Amino acid sequence: MTNGPTFPWHLTNLGNWTHLTNVDQSSAASGPFDVKQPDSGIATAALPGSSTSVGRFIRAVFYSNFTEKVADPDKAMHNLSRIMNNFDRPRALSTSPATGGGEGMKSQGIDSGNAGPPTEYTVWTNMADLSRGQFFFRSYDAFSWTSCDLSALEEANEPRAMLTSQLDALGGDGTKALLAGMGI
Repeated sequence: MTNGPTFPWHLTNLGNWTHLTNVDQSSAASGPFDVKQPDSGIATAALPGSSTSVGRFIRAVFYSNFTEKVADPDKAMHNLSRIMNNFDRPRALSTSPATGGGEGMKSQGIDSGNAGPPTEYTVWTNMADLSRGQFFFRSYDAFSWTSCDLSALEEANEPRAMLTSQLDALGGDGTKALLAGMGI
């Protein structure tokens, strides 16, 4: 559920974030001055901005608590995909020093021969609608989600595999391609 520290640690750490709310405080008095925020969104200013697992966990709790809840499962998955966009890490957003021993992949780009300092990035993102048996996948190189019908794949009675680049090229429903054995 988390990259690190352990999940119980993250739950304990939530106690340090009890001040978070989604209610904008858009005006205040500062001495003799009345000040106003020019637009909405100031409530998120207290969220941690780092891409560490700790910062991402706190933001994930915030988004899951305060984002609109909808009954329509398609709209719910759309909302979830918007939430997931907030956790993508582009290559080289942060890098490890040469002696840092970070967990990152040594890559500034797949085609560059893995040149550059170590950097962690979001290789893929996935989400699932377990009540409807749908799985959604998007690799680093894709803009769109590829979906799979888990019930249909279960009926195949054997493992199916595709390269992420093959799934990305489908850009829609990948179920038929997987069932047809179009993968690796």
